[in-house]
Amino acid sequence: MARIGSFYFGGEDEGVARSDVKRSAIACELRSPPQKTCSWVSQDGEWDVLINNQSPYIIASSRLEKSFDETVGNGIQVMQKALDMFSVQEKVSLLLDSPDDNQIVLYHDNKQMLKIVSYFDFTISTEAKVEIRDSAGNIVEQSHPQPEWHKSFRYYRLSQSALDVYEAYRNLFLGFEALLIDVVPKHKAERDSEWIKRALLQLHKQHDLSGFAPSGHKSPSAYLHGTLYEYMRCNLFHAKQPGSIIPFYQVSPLKVRDAYENLLRLWRYLAAKHLNVSSAGGVITYVGYKTWMDKAFSSEIKIGVTPDESPPNSTDITLSPKGNTTFHLSTCDYLGELRPGVVGIRGVETNISTIPTIFRLGIILDNTLLALGYIKSGLSVRGIDEFQMMLCQRLMQGSQPRSVF
Repeated sequence: MARIGSFYFGGEDEGVARSDVKRSAIACELRSPPQKTCSWVSQDGEWDVLINNQSPYIIASSRLEKSFDETVGNGIQVMQKALDMFSVQEKVSLLLDSPDDNQIVLYHDNKQMLKIVSYFDFTISTEAKVEIRDSAGNIVEQSHPQPEWHKSFRYYRLSQSALDVYEAYRNLFLGFEALLIDVVPKHKAERDSEWIKRALLQLHKQHDLSGFAPSGHKSPSAYLHGTLYEYMRCNLFHAKQPGSIIPFYQVSPLKVRDAYENLLRLWRYLAAKHLNVSSAGGVITYVGYKTWMDKAFSSEIKIGVTPDESPPNSTDITLSPKGNTTFHLSTCDYLGELRPGVVGIRGVETNISTIPTIFRLGIILDNTLLALGYIKSGLSVRGIDEFQMMLCQRLMQGSQPRSVF
């Protein structure tokens, strides 16, 4: 059977009756360890959800055979519902820790599979400096007026300090409205939607907002009004609407994150124009990052795991500081760009009996430890047919504001 720490995760085992075998399961880490043990069964009876005060993970499991997408999608949704119930009934209020970035998933694809999905951030900072010289070659000193405090700055700070992208978007949109009301005042009795639509159209005429809409879009201001206000802002702010977005119930909050990134760029662009806010620094383009990674990962690459329980440290240069045996998955492939700013590496192992209990895992490039992950309780991989690891390296712009939560 597969176990996380001492807890049954799923798969066949002599000690588990066939009718009780969990065929599908997902485990995600909690932001803080639970103070008590709680369990919940979904209303349809398909899922069991467990938290234990001896483990930092929450596990949702099912006896039904489900695909990877079904297990992740439905599993995280029932986890969130269970956490809602624990908060209301047990007075235990907990949050998942980046569930779309780190998952352990048991699923069925013509055979019993177990996959670890883990994201590693690759942070790069760039700065640009512009000098203006006179005809004699002397540097001309430029004066840069300092911004005065503005109420929109408070919402911006709260947004950048948020625990999740939903909270971040709400605060940043409040900051956007606070900036907008001073630049394009609202008419008496004007509805919010009409005011924002008019304000965006006026700002487009002043500053050209084409860069914030798809290339060639005939009405950038209408695009921004529709995506940032009507779809995202209204559905996040109003729980009574049928199409409202319940925080965390989108399994992967990529749509919210994409909208947040566009709103963030728009806010800073307008703040620079009207509030003297400085630019956020240079960037590495997605195309440049892809080209760089394609070349870097053309060398020999391995995915390794070890039973070494040592917590990760930024000074680590080997996968196992204690000198434990490192097991390399028999197949390892660089998959290239998975989406803009993210590249993937996949490892596969079918000789399950040779895999040790996994605490530390990492990407090894030309015998150099490139990235390191950690499973706090350890993962025992048994009772399955195939083990996979999907390790994703994500570009983080160190000189840009935060957009990943």
